[in-house]
Amino acid sequence: MVLISSDAGTATFEGKEKDFKEGFVAAFITSEPESIVVKTGWNGDNKNFNVWAQKFIVPADEDIDEILKEMLTSYKKNQGKSIGYAILSDGSVFELK
Repeated sequence: MVLISSDAGTATFEGKEKDFKEGFVAAFITSEPESIVVKTGWNGDNKNFNVWAQKFIVPADEDIDEILKEMLTSYKKNQGKSIGYAILSDGSVFELK
């Protein structure tokens, strides 16, 4: 499981692309984390491209989709990001509003 926090930009994973007009937290369940591409916009306030990612290994006997949703909700709340987005283990999209 990979969690990414970024300024506005585009996230691409397994051929699916999503544009974000404002800062976002994205989450992906994958055995190939190197396949994730994030293109962020320039943050004029601090003169940086702001993006970070964390990778988590989840035991096989735990519900990875539920863990991902909980972590995404927590990161969204703690960072004040207005959009949460995830690709679940079945390939479906989960989005927090």
